[in-house]
Amino acid sequence: MSLCRRIAAGIALLGLKTREVSERTGKAEDHIRGVTSGALRPSPELMAFLSESGIDANWLLTGQGSPYAADSPIAAEEEPGYESNPHEKSNGFPVPKTDEQSCKSW
Repeated sequence: MSLCRRIAAGIALLGLKTREVSERTGKAEDHIRGVTSGALRPSPELMAFLSESGIDANWLLTGQGSPYAADSPIAAEEEPGYESNPHEKSNGFPVPKTDEQSCKSW
């Protein structure tokens, strides 16, 4: 999974909409949409917001491990079967539809 898809998935895991992320980060909604589509690089503010909200920074950057930070309050609400079904394409967490080809590697 590409970085833009992990960012989109992190936002979905937090149960937030683009507008809410925009308000909380101070970044324009167009910026958030551009990042999740792969058209724009993620801002430090967006990455910090996701990490501080309980999304694991290592997972965001590398795709390795759980999307939930170990000390995250949302980890307790983790989707059932996240670890128990490794064959599920999305590893059990919601992955918004994003064209993989559109996610650029910066």
